[in-house]
Amino acid sequence: MQPNFTECHANLGHLYRDKGNLQHSRAYFLTAVHLDPTSADNFNNLACICKDLSLIMEAIEYYGRSLKLDPNNSNVYCNMVHSLQMVRKEKNLHRTKHACAREF
Repeated sequence: MQPNFTECHANLGHLYRDKGNLQHSRAYFLTAVHLDPTSADNFNNLACICKDLSLIMEAIEYYGRSLKLDPNNSNVYCNMVHSLQMVRKEKNLHRTKHACAREF
């Protein structure tokens, strides 16, 4: 494998994701975006993997980078909104837990 061949790294990222190995998938997509920081698709794929790994804030960052490169990609907007909703839900759950703890 050519070490600087971005498409190969992205393809391996897809392969590992399909096999359920999200850590390896993430590593290959990180390399792909490092080699080609102009690929909106690779940033979106990396973000999706991060979201699946519950790295929500990292996912949001990569969705944002994807949108800067391709602001008309409605799929990335949907992915970003879902991640933001996950953060909001987690914050609300955290507040509820604290409120309940104060009651008891």
